[in-house]
Amino acid sequence: MANIKLKHKHFKIPEEVLSSLKTGHAGYRGPKKVEGWIRTQNLLEDKKVSYELLKKIKHFFDNTDASANYAIYNLNGGELMESWVGKTLKYAREYVKRAKKNKSKTSPKTEFRKSHTKTPTTKVPKSRMERAPKNRDEIEKGRGVYKENEDNIKKIIFEFIKNK
Repeated sequence: MANIKLKHKHFKIPEEVLSSLKTGHAGYRGPKKVEGWIRTQNLLEDKKVSYELLKKIKHFFDNTDASANYAIYNLNGGELMESWVGKTLKYAREYVKRAKKNKSKTSPKTEFRKSHTKTPTTKVPKSRMERAPKNRDEIEKGRGVYKENEDNIKKIIFEFIKNK
């Protein structure tokens, strides 16, 4: 799932992961045109990684057999790098999701939907008077009870009782 709030975010690489990258890079004796050689050099120089690159690295680890490509697997940081990338992506995505969920509890506008524009033929809804929420559930969900709906319900009940 694409997450726009994490786009262009950078994460600092921990020292133990950097040392694993350095060991894998120094110990690699194969051709230099394999996946991860230049990326590992850049990670060792920058000591940080972008969200986009983390997703790419996770894809590499998810689709690479560690036992069959042991040298390339270690060049890319091995087990330590794989677990750090997975945890970092998981926690970053959960953080954004929690923030959206908390905001949607306090605001009537949902954070999970993308904004859109209306077509000119769309009817503009009537404005309605909102009454204050009366219980905890209404407050948590940010829902107001509209006066118009309350009056309609009273009319329906009155008609029902009258016709009985």
